[in-house]
Amino acid sequence: MKNIIIFSNKNFLKKNFKQYVTKKKLKYELFFFSNFNKINIQKIKKLLKNNLFVLISTGLSGSIQYNVNNGPKIYEYNTKLYYNLLTSLEKLSFKNVFFVSASCAYPSNKNILKEKYYGFPPIEVTSYFYSLSKIFATNICRQINRKKNYNYITLVPATLYGKYSYYHSINSHVLTALLNKLKSSKKKIVLWGSGKPKREFIFIEDFIDAIFFINKCNIKKDIINIGTGEDVSIKNLANKIKKLVNYKGQIVWDASKKDGTLKKLLDSSFLFEKGWKPLKNLDKRLKEL
Repeated sequence: MKNIIIFSNKNFLKKNFKQYVTKKKLKYELFFFSNFNKINIQKIKKLLKNNLFVLISTGLSGSIQYNVNNGPKIYEYNTKLYYNLLTSLEKLSFKNVFFVSASCAYPSNKNILKEKYYGFPPIEVTSYFYSLSKIFATNICRQINRKKNYNYITLVPATLYGKYSYYHSINSHVLTALLNKLKSSKKKIVLWGSGKPKREFIFIEDFIDAIFFINKCNIKKDIINIGTGEDVSIKNLANKIKKLVNYKGQIVWDASKKDGTLKKLLDSSFLFEKGWKPLKNLDKRLKEL
């Protein structure tokens, strides 16, 4: 039986990956690792022969506030982790590796994020150190590909959401935060920013589906965007969720808080042209949460 090795410190990805494999009746054995150490290296070494691919979706990250307050710590931790992990996988002769990056690794002055712009300045200030750590790892992947002719692909998903997403009052991403706040019985809820920025969201099941599609088609490309081709303003998203959860209170927008980049829409045309598309749109997916 083929195996899939997944490096992740988030139950959100682990639970959804297990659910996807079960739902699709895929005959793969999943091996999850939260930590990267000498003991795990020996375990991983034994899985090489029957490995389908390795997925790396780990490291320190959080909300805008968390990234701003912990930038140097994030950069130091992530770059050490990514370097050791990627170079060790190379030495162990793992040839197919997916590294999960983020859209904040794109320049903040581009409305449409094409793969050719990845890693270019200016980097958004609020995620600067986190973005640099992702760009660093992508360049390690590129070097491995050139040196060994391996297939280490950086995947850039739109903002992920879905079942089992953990809510934290400070570190949650916007959609998860909105869902939890609007389920409140409070008469008034204060949300950060103006609500004008537009964001693109992709359901975790669609993201996992794209990974299997890329692997099955044996696509070779340094960087691949995985999005929906559609974005929505945070204000409109809040109104959608308000209606969905039947929140009766008032939403107040605190415009004194930073908005971040006004528009970040991935150009996912490469993957679309290969034949992959998300299974459902945002409105339909929200009803499944």
